[in-house]
Amino acid sequence: KLVKDNLEVPQQVYLENSEQGKWELLLKGEILVKKIRDSEGMPGIRAIFTIPASREEIWGMLTDYENFSKIYDGIDSLKILKENEKGARVKIFQDIRIRKIQFTLERRYEKSGHRLTWDRVSGDLKMVKGSWDILDLQEEASAAAEDGEEVKLVVYTSYFKYGGIIPTRLSRNWAMDEVRLMAGNARKWIQDNRHLYSK
Repeated sequence: KLVKDNLEVPQQVYLENSEQGKWELLLKGEILVKKIRDSEGMPGIRAIFTIPASREEIWGMLTDYENFSKIYDGIDSLKILKENEKGARVKIFQDIRIRKIQFTLERRYEKSGHRLTWDRVSGDLKMVKGSWDILDLQEEASAAAEDGEEVKLVVYTSYFKYGGIIPTRLSRNWAMDEVRLMAGNARKWIQDNRHLYSK
């Protein structure tokens, strides 16, 4: 097994059998991105990758709204409408190549340091929902990490419909490239800016 089942939701929700046993590639920096659908047939994207950082540092990055547009390519700006210990409502201004869009998300801190989810509240997108999950590696995978460094497995899942903005098939092809870029940028950002999240 690739990860410990340390969340309430079963492992298979995050990692399909086809991705089991690939931790060697993940530890080398591979970003596994695939097209998925939810139980109702909603199209989406899932990315699985590792970040050599602590759970607290990764969580700090995911909730770093001040630097959001620097971390995530394509985000022009973000406005915090409200935030507390349970989550945040944010308005995002994004460039999706063919046009600029804006939408509001409700981000919920389901379990601090472990799971963050979001849903569309309003805006140009017809529908968007998703999650970030931070998982522990199994002992054998942790042992393979260089110099015994702390490494976490990060799972990004997003389901979306752009409505009339972009056809679904084209939007998913575009999103796969964007998600792979996002994952790489997130990993580099936290490596270069670890001091922002270290206590």
